[in-house]
Amino acid sequence: MNNICAYKEFNDKLIELGIRCEKCLDTGLLWKVRDDIKNYNDIYKNIYDLEYFIIIECTKCINNNNIICYSKKSNIIYNDTPIFNEKDENYITRLPTLRRLCENRIIKTEMFDIYL
Repeated sequence: MNNICAYKEFNDKLIELGIRCEKCLDTGLLWKVRDDIKNYNDIYKNIYDLEYFIIIECTKCINNNNIICYSKKSNIIYNDTPIFNEKDENYITRLPTLRRLCENRIIKTEMFDIYL
């Protein structure tokens, strides 16, 4: 799939799901590495069992950097949607999530129609 087709699919899925913010996918949350971390190798080893990551409000739709909480891991799911890195601007990383959300929405709609 070329980038133009992928970008069109990305935008179509945003519209289909009614998502307004393409950066956080309407979770209002992003993650980043704590500013005081000096050795990035320790993050992935997590040998000290520290909370290396900060969950912040979305820098695009909320436009604040308010800290919500700290986390020991970066792969956090919120309302069935992953929280993305604040520096990640790539729509390709969000496209699989949008596809899954659309499929889940169709399945839920079909289940609802069956039981009417």
